[in-house]
Amino acid sequence: MSTSIRTILGRKGWGVTTVYPDDTLLAVVDTLTSNHIGAVVVQDRSGQLLGLLSEREVVKGLSEHHDEVTELTAADLMSLDMPTLTGDATVTQAMQLMTLHRHRHIPVCEDGKLVGLISIGDVVKHRLEESDLAVEEMRAYVMQCDPHEATTGQRYAAR
Repeated sequence: MSTSIRTILGRKGWGVTTVYPDDTLLAVVDTLTSNHIGAVVVQDRSGQLLGLLSEREVVKGLSEHHDEVTELTAADLMSLDMPTLTGDATVTQAMQLMTLHRHRHIPVCEDGKLVGLISIGDVVKHRLEESDLAVEEMRAYVMQCDPHEATTGQRYAAR
């Protein structure tokens, strides 16, 4: 059974950094930098989810609109093609959506409200923890064997 997004957000925290569509690009960059994050969710003042603005969109926007950078807003650059997940979704489902849509961040919504943001970093960290746990379980199992018993290869060959 794959771990739920709710479990990951429970460990990571549920906070989401948001900006408004009329926030300037410079304000968005300051928000990304000061919070050490790679994406922000764009919401209107009533809390309606409008889009996602990641470092990728910022760089693309700078490249395409470098002459008018001071006039750019979050609404100008945000991604509208934004999948969402619920807390019940699994890590595997998050990975599939991230791969399919080529997004590194996916908003998590419950009952139509934004409750979290899952990133590829969160997913990788979880998978590494799972791998470390599996290694430790294997090590514990192997260490239960008497060191004077035949080697694993000899036991396997005897079957």
